[in-house]
Amino acid sequence: MKKSLNLSEPVQIYDFDEEALAATNPGSFDLSAGDSSVADPVSICFGSPASVPPQSPLKSKNDTSDDKDVNPKGDLTLFILTSNTDVYKIYPFLPQQLSVSQNWISKMFNYYSLSFNAESEAGIENQAQFLPTLKFAVLLSAPECNVKEQLPPTLQKGKIVGPLLIKPFPEVLYEDDALQLIPMVNDVLTIVTNHSVLAVFDDQSGGMMFENQVVDENDDGMLTTLELVIFHDSNCDIDSAFLQPNTIGSLVLTTSGPTLLQVDFSEWMTDLQKFQEHQNNNHKLHKLQPHWLMFLFH
Repeated sequence: MKKSLNLSEPVQIYDFDEEALAATNPGSFDLSAGDSSVADPVSICFGSPASVPPQSPLKSKNDTSDDKDVNPKGDLTLFILTSNTDVYKIYPFLPQQLSVSQNWISKMFNYYSLSFNAESEAGIENQAQFLPTLKFAVLLSAPECNVKEQLPPTLQKGKIVGPLLIKPFPEVLYEDDALQLIPMVNDVLTIVTNHSVLAVFDDQSGGMMFENQVVDENDDGMLTTLELVIFHDSNCDIDSAFLQPNTIGSLVLTTSGPTLLQVDFSEWMTDLQKFQEHQNNNHKLHKLQPHWLMFLFH
């Protein structure tokens, strides 16, 4: 029988204010300007959904494994959304006790090994920046892991990085109030506001960022815009959203109408899956071109 963990004390503590973030993210904030501020966090989520539906088209009929479900990178990434639509990330975000499958461990190690080789080809500086991530993958080799016992202190806590660049950024979002972050398959993240839904791709091709590392001000990470859906109805606001069960790219929105609306991204979700599989060996996901569609609902 496993011993229950004592949850009387938090496992991780982060200071989410402009002074703390400016100290760890040089170039992100100019406190001397007097107008820099960090908006209140309104939503958090991990980078991968809970599961992929068994009948998902992302799985072939002959695929009986759970490979398509496993996303170590997404599982270890925590995103934070603020009320002004800024997105931050903590990668890695670790619990005190990590319990995963051997398949998860294998896929994580293979992914970071290939990533290290790709970074090595980019130059010695990129290789050195990625070394802590590779060391993390080597040490985290058991399905049952007590993070504080198995990892050195320098690899136990990720750093808050951001705000992430959303490119291209729809200026209409400046007028909206951010509500929710919802993860989907294929490293897709949806940002829900009171009048819109923005689907972005987590272009996270680099390594992890740990608390003791210095963030390059030009390398905070990027979210690539895939699709924007705008709801033009001044008398009806979006209240909340959730993934529609047994679908790979469909959201259900609740509104102040009160009505239920469906936003379906599945048309291009399978194409994105094929793109990722095709690019996986040479790690060129950062060259994904935005597929920016705008739908107006009156």
